[in-house]
Amino acid sequence: MIVRRRRLRSRFRSIEQGPLSTEEERLMSLGQLSAGVAHELKNPIGAIVLSAESAMQIVDRPQSAHRLRECLKLIVEASRRCQNLVKSALSFCNGDGNVRSFADLNKICETAVTLARMSETGIGLDVRKELTDDLPPILVNELAIEIALVNLIQNAAQASPHDSPVTIRTQCIRDGVEIAVIDEGLGIPQSQLMHIWKPRFTTRAGSGGTGLGLSLVQNIVKNHDAQITVESEFGFGSTFRIWFPTGIQ
Repeated sequence: MIVRRRRLRSRFRSIEQGPLSTEEERLMSLGQLSAGVAHELKNPIGAIVLSAESAMQIVDRPQSAHRLRECLKLIVEASRRCQNLVKSALSFCNGDGNVRSFADLNKICETAVTLARMSETGIGLDVRKELTDDLPPILVNELAIEIALVNLIQNAAQASPHDSPVTIRTQCIRDGVEIAVIDEGLGIPQSQLMHIWKPRFTTRAGSGGTGLGLSLVQNIVKNHDAQITVESEFGFGSTFRIWFPTGIQ
């Protein structure tokens, strides 16, 4: 064990002192992915627990069959979500985590909104969808983009006043496709904007924030040769935009 620790310390020193090798980059990416998967599993697991508790409360009530079916459906969907997250992590470990296919961004948005609402913090989430029809397909890993959008939607909801909606908008722009997630919250102070992408940076540590969400989103976007920007003015909300190139890549 001591020898192993010394080797790890030696490796990290070499990382700090010079450019990363392919294997070192992969190890660091694996660490980020592991933290991200653990972060993401909280949402479907929370949905499973809430749905199971609701099912137990109504199982013996008359005329509760419809509600019970809804609870069971959510449990199945959330369980499959957990399976897909673990599968994605294993695929990355095996070297094929970047497998992509052409997908409909609007469909990904619909799934992300559903998943955000399934989370413990998504109960009663009000999302306004302004999705442009006939968008060209984008070449992506759908699960990864869903994870990124769920994080942005949840962040927007947590930053917004009670009963304030979150808007998710898609459009064609600059030879590509853009998605915007807009909130009506207090916005981000200029002094914090440069730090929001850093792992572990959070302004919600007291309420369960981990600081993993935006760092994970940025890594996913970069891995897709896409671009992410944020527009925010303190007191006037925030808009996060992700732009994807279209066409065969």
